[in-house]
Amino acid sequence: MLKSHKPVPLQLTQIDTAAALLARAFSNDPAMAYAAPNEASRVSRLAPFFKLSLLYGMVCGTTLTTPDLQGVAIWFSPHPKKLALAESLKSGLLYQGIKSVFHLKPSEIRRFITMEIYTQEMRHRFAPEPHWYLQILGIEPTLHGRGLARALLQPMLDKAKSEGYACYLETMKETNVAIYQKLGFRLAGKGIVPKGGPDVWFMVADA
Repeated sequence: MLKSHKPVPLQLTQIDTAAALLARAFSNDPAMAYAAPNEASRVSRLAPFFKLSLLYGMVCGTTLTTPDLQGVAIWFSPHPKKLALAESLKSGLLYQGIKSVFHLKPSEIRRFITMEIYTQEMRHRFAPEPHWYLQILGIEPTLHGRGLARALLQPMLDKAKSEGYACYLETMKETNVAIYQKLGFRLAGKGIVPKGGPDVWFMVADA
């Protein structure tokens, strides 16, 4: 692993840059194309959504990046932390959540909710035992193929295995399946998000 790729915790001062990176990384992802169909405005509309995801990951999970912020991974542990109201106010999570909701159209919010409900139902089906959950992995689009995904994921995959936990993720991009298989995940199932949503592949890295 290249030294410059070694994961480090994301800092609060980096969150806007990281949110913009994720918006670019997912600009052509089927999930985001379904949730925010207007391609011309998708990146700008998704940035506040990803900022909320990053804040939540930083407060309640493990959010990693490379030292020069080339990619971001958000993980949640087998026993995720419960967020108190006071902490959500202090971290800015509640404010950003409200801002994100008002930034999106009602139809976009409904599609996000549809995806969330469906993927969580499938997660309970395919990974019923406590596990590490990879919620988001995003790489700068111009830097694919340089080992950044492995660099960001391998330390947490090793940690999970040493603790005796499986890892779980879902992806709505078929080309990602082979990438995750090379990292030790197996395909556990496939489905389709209801109400005209995209295909979804559910993957598990066994303990």
